[in-house]
Amino acid sequence: MLAMPRSVVTVAVVHLLVQGPLAIKTRAEVNSTGADHDEWNALKRWLTSSGATVSDKLAEAYTTHSGASVRGVVTNQATRAGEVLVSIPRNLWFAEPDIDFAGVDELGKLSSNDDLPVSIALALEDKKAKRSKWAAYISHLPTLQDFESFYVRFASAELLRRFAPLDFAANVGALQTMDDWDRKRFEHWNDKHRHDIDWNDVRLAMARWRTRNYFLPHTNIRALMPLSDMLNTAPRDELNTFWDDVEDDKFEVKVNSSLSPGSELYESYCPTCVNDDMLQGWGIYFERNPNKVNHSEVSPSFMHFVSKLLEANPTQGMLAPRCKSSTLQMPQGAIMCAFARIAWETYASPAFLQLPGNAAAQAETRVDKEGLLQFNSRGMVYG
Repeated sequence: MLAMPRSVVTVAVVHLLVQGPLAIKTRAEVNSTGADHDEWNALKRWLTSSGATVSDKLAEAYTTHSGASVRGVVTNQATRAGEVLVSIPRNLWFAEPDIDFAGVDELGKLSSNDDLPVSIALALEDKKAKRSKWAAYISHLPTLQDFESFYVRFASAELLRRFAPLDFAANVGALQTMDDWDRKRFEHWNDKHRHDIDWNDVRLAMARWRTRNYFLPHTNIRALMPLSDMLNTAPRDELNTFWDDVEDDKFEVKVNSSLSPGSELYESYCPTCVNDDMLQGWGIYFERNPNKVNHSEVSPSFMHFVSKLLEANPTQGMLAPRCKSSTLQMPQGAIMCAFARIAWETYASPAFLQLPGNAAAQAETRVDKEGLLQFNSRGMVYG
């Protein structure tokens, strides 16, 4: 994988809401539906008929991670190191420099990391439905309802209020302030141009863009890559693919080791990110992230609130306990879980853990593979 596998911006989905933290498995357990195969096959047909190559050794699957089903990509045959799995020509990149719609010049681009223009372009394509060149791809992407269930940038005001002592909550609030500024900017612009989209359309497109685009260092552009962006991530030693845009007109995904049939494919999102960044970027929480957040202190009363959201018995070595099923069933339960786990990692002190009744006071000893709380499949990183 390249050193910068995703877009580096100031601020980042699975088809289903994951009901709990995930644990990486080397061998995938497949649970797919016929409807999902239809979408996958339509995406492959569109890509290959438009000049892309997609290996017949790939299949979409719902893989089981800690009892939860997560959409990803697996092998259905053995692969060898260096084998090309996907090759996408330039005409199939949804690339930022290619956007063109009425009023785009008046909208302007305030910085290299300004996501509003490209998000409007994506929203306009989505509005075309089957008339869009990208219909087979866009129809495969998460919905606004999906994002509102897990994407921390969509956390409710009440949730942010409850986690106010957490610096992470303040950071998310700041991002929401930026998004509100983009909303006003869009609405002022669209009052004149009257495109048949509203802020929710753009908000969805912006979430899709931020969680799935690639920064391509050789061409120095950002772009969405159909099908490739369906690969999930894993800790560094579990990664088994890499991608490159060595040629200006081609993007390739290759395997970096020989794989058995049924192996899930993982690519790097951000090998150096701490969990704050992983959550804000993709909604992912690595249970044993080698990159640690800075530990600090907070009031015991806040930590008691946090501990009530988490299980009492974390696996040995986890940075935070997993969430109770009751937490995940709350409104925006997955987001609540993410906030609780990052709060625990940041603030739980040895002294607090020794107090009777606190989560993790009775840590049991069992060994799992590196785990992650994953709700999406592609995105950006904080720079």
